[in-house]
Amino acid sequence: MTGIPTTFNWTSRDPRDSALFPSSYAMTYRFITEDHTGEVITTILKGIRNNKEDRIARLEWSGNDGWGRAVMGRLSMPMADMMRREGYGEWDRLFTGPDGYIYMWTTAPNGELHLLDPTGFKIAFYRMVKSTLRYMGQEVCGELHIVPKDGGIVLHPPLMDMIVITAMLYRFSIQRGL
Repeated sequence: MTGIPTTFNWTSRDPRDSALFPSSYAMTYRFITEDHTGEVITTILKGIRNNKEDRIARLEWSGNDGWGRAVMGRLSMPMADMMRREGYGEWDRLFTGPDGYIYMWTTAPNGELHLLDPTGFKIAFYRMVKSTLRYMGQEVCGELHIVPKDGGIVLHPPLMDMIVITAMLYRFSIQRGL
């Protein structure tokens, strides 16, 4: 967990047009959604240092805001593969991480969204918050928490990026009933 903040503030109720940042503002993620003549595209940017961002993903939505295609570097895959309807509950969604392991987003009874690793350990969770904090003109409405695990899965940058991408997709799937 070295160098990775454990709590990120998340702006905007619409996860496709939002920002994700730690209280230190050291590493940020921005989600920018634009309509290009009927083609809706979400670009996910990661701030790597002052005034420098890298694009980590481009999400091309299908008609009516349905799952389309995700492009991450040279990898292109259907978004539905990142939110597979498998698992035990109606809202469980599975994805394969860059490490080859299967991870599952699930809803907890308290309303939090939990990300479980292959052993069932909670490695991240999202929860709604009421906050007066603002970032880039947007109100903070949630928090993404990364849960450290001794001897467990190390959150290297590709996995951290995948957690952020799938957290956004999972929030969106719940909002839209996908």
